[in-house]
Amino acid sequence: MRRGRESTPVKISRDVFDDHFGARSAGQSLTLAYVINMDAIHAAIRAKLARGGYYTVNNPMELLASDIARLR
Repeated sequence: MRRGRESTPVKISRDVFDDHFGARSAGQSLTLAYVINMDAIHAAIRAKLARGGYYTVNNPMELLASDIARLR
């Protein structure tokens, strides 16, 4: 995810797509599920960034289903 000139590497759990966005039951590709739900995913990433942490390519942020659940 990009913020200005900075970017944060993020690894998104498959459970995010299946449990919260119904990708598996709808037969959607993960790419389509991401595009459709991009605003919610980015909001969860921003919320997790606000809680702190240092993320690199070798240590990316891991977005979990529980991170999405916190926003609901």
